[in-house]
Amino acid sequence: MSRDNSRNRGRYGWRFRIREILSIWPDKGAVLSFTKIHNEFVKRGIVSDSRYKRSTSRILKKLIEEGYLEIVDEGYKLKVNPQPFTVIDKLKEMQSKYGTSCTYEWSVGGSLWTLAEGVILGMPANIDENPNFKIILEVLLIRVANIFEALRSLVLAVGIAGESGKDWSSIPPPEEAVREFLLNLLPHILGERSGIDGDGLPTEDLLGVIEQMCYDLPDNVHSQPIVKSLLQKMIKHCTRSLFKVS
Repeated sequence: MSRDNSRNRGRYGWRFRIREILSIWPDKGAVLSFTKIHNEFVKRGIVSDSRYKRSTSRILKKLIEEGYLEIVDEGYKLKVNPQPFTVIDKLKEMQSKYGTSCTYEWSVGGSLWTLAEGVILGMPANIDENPNFKIILEVLLIRVANIFEALRSLVLAVGIAGESGKDWSSIPPPEEAVREFLLNLLPHILGERSGIDGDGLPTEDLLGVIEQMCYDLPDNVHSQPIVKSLLQKMIKHCTRSLFKVS
């Protein structure tokens, strides 16, 4: 897919760049003026021309309505916990019902916002004191959060198409959804479609495939470095500590 910023311009394209928009604020307490935000929108291609201040006003209004931003005397600031990603009251109710000894709270995101958060019932809060469990949780929860974001982008795409009177059955999928689809193609094929019975490779064979893939990976793609050293480190950790494979 093309990464040309022009494809993100227009009445609704900014919705697929929420994380980039929120990154304009240098910290949670920062207050930015309308002019500063507008100039950044133009610089990043979120708004196509400096003349279109009404586009910036419309985006800011929507961000406030959806709980990402709030207005203060000097300008605009991030809400500490953006409304769309707070843990819903029902989960808190369940936590109070089942107690806190076996509930594990998690969240994933940058330093300024939360991408996704949740509560896992039946999992002790101190489970990550086990280093093996901790590294597994770190990887799995990041993937869960990004898959959640991809699913949410599909919902937004349908909603945007409806608002603009388009037939959503023929619109292209958002890039976030395509990205997660690509990232999960290998797990899907290796975990659900491969093997003698066609229901996925055994764990030991998966490890062998990952080791071979790591060996075959290039050091970079289109000048984008691939962190093979970290992958190799995690493979070794898996071999020594998790599956005891010699």
